[in-house]
Amino acid sequence: MIARILSLALATLTVSSAAHAGSLFETGLTYQWQQSDIRNPAPYGESTAKMEGFGLLFRWAYRWNDQVFTGLDLHYHFPRYKDASVSYNTSTSNFDLGPTLGYVTPWHGVHVWGTYIALAEIDPVGNQNLNYRFLNASGWRLGLGVPFYMTNLSLQYQFTDFRKTRFENS
Repeated sequence: MIARILSLALATLTVSSAAHAGSLFETGLTYQWQQSDIRNPAPYGESTAKMEGFGLLFRWAYRWNDQVFTGLDLHYHFPRYKDASVSYNTSTSNFDLGPTLGYVTPWHGVHVWGTYIALAEIDPVGNQNLNYRFLNASGWRLGLGVPFYMTNLSLQYQFTDFRKTRFENS
């Protein structure tokens, strides 16, 4: 499955050990829109699935100086999963985890980052005697964040390729 994800994130808590350098921990609430191209096994064929819903974001990072940070991003979402080709409409859980490299611009603290998605999984709840599970993913995420008072508003784009699909007809 190839997943293209657009998400909007509002970081609600940022804890930093220093103003310019040091550890940084960030949590946030996200909302994601996902469009996926799925290659189902016979007899179902190819389809397009959509996921939309809320999630959580956790980031631990280290700011090396005023501009550069590295860290680890974890996203956990619990959206609705819809695949019209097999009449699949169910709740799901999905997560992704990966190392992040970012840069804080001198322009009002706007920051950009990239994340390598090293681990990801999508697990829709079984529906109408079908059970999917998408595993062994890799990909990338690009983000743009704008500080807003004590929070951070971010827009992120993610591309993920799930190389294994566990498909059961129960």
